[in-house]
Amino acid sequence: AWSSLRHRVRHAETAPHDYLQVVRQHLPAETNPSIIVNVLDFGRERALEFLDPTLTESGLSLLRDACLDIESRADDLGVQLSARRGWIAVAGTDHVEQLRAALTSGTAWGLPLDESLRWRILRRLAELGATTLEEIDRELAAAPTADATLAAHTARASLPDASAKERAWSLMTETSREADAASSAEVRALAEGFWQRGQDDITAPYLRDYCAAVSAVATTRGPWVAAALVYSGFPRHRADPAFLAEVQRSAVAADTPASVRRLLA
Repeated sequence: AWSSLRHRVRHAETAPHDYLQVVRQHLPAETNPSIIVNVLDFGRERALEFLDPTLTESGLSLLRDACLDIESRADDLGVQLSARRGWIAVAGTDHVEQLRAALTSGTAWGLPLDESLRWRILRRLAELGATTLEEIDRELAAAPTADATLAAHTARASLPDASAKERAWSLMTETSREADAASSAEVRALAEGFWQRGQDDITAPYLRDYCAAVSAVATTRGPWVAAALVYSGFPRHRADPAFLAEVQRSAVAADTPASVRRLLA
């Protein structure tokens, strides 16, 4: 049923807000952590992006309430953890103090924070503009694991800061010793954090350059970088008619590399 509903949202047969209302009403009855994660992820990564901006806060509230309802009802630790992770990802500015208290104490919901949850919290604080590059760097220095390194890339790219966006864009799209050394996983991590709702004024210049940048990196750095920019970094919530027209033009243009035409088609 959930797969069918997601299909209807993708094909504009069900309104995104209606999907989120169904999630709020019915997801708390689910007992499979994988289903809960998939439904919440689609709600956050797709339904919210398709949503009329005037309904964004309502959509976020529906997801938050669903997560809290699941967590309060569940006895299974896997289900509870799925709900907690989902709630962190959609926490709002009113919850910054709660998120920061969890980081400071090292506990949340009565349980110790593991590395994954700490970085989920820090990423959300970055998206909300409630942390700094210095705090992200300190967190990474305290436990510089491979997963933490990727999470730090995403958190930095998520910041509503012009210099942070400029650096992330450079690492993703330009040719330099540092950029060329970035792994495919690091490029994906940067791309996942780059485009954020509410940061349109900062990312507008990069939206204009997006198609050209994807084509350029396919030639200078390889098709895997271009694929990362499309699969992990396509600006879905910024898909206005002018941008979509440019994507469609690039998808058929003779000067666009064949690998990019396939990605954009």
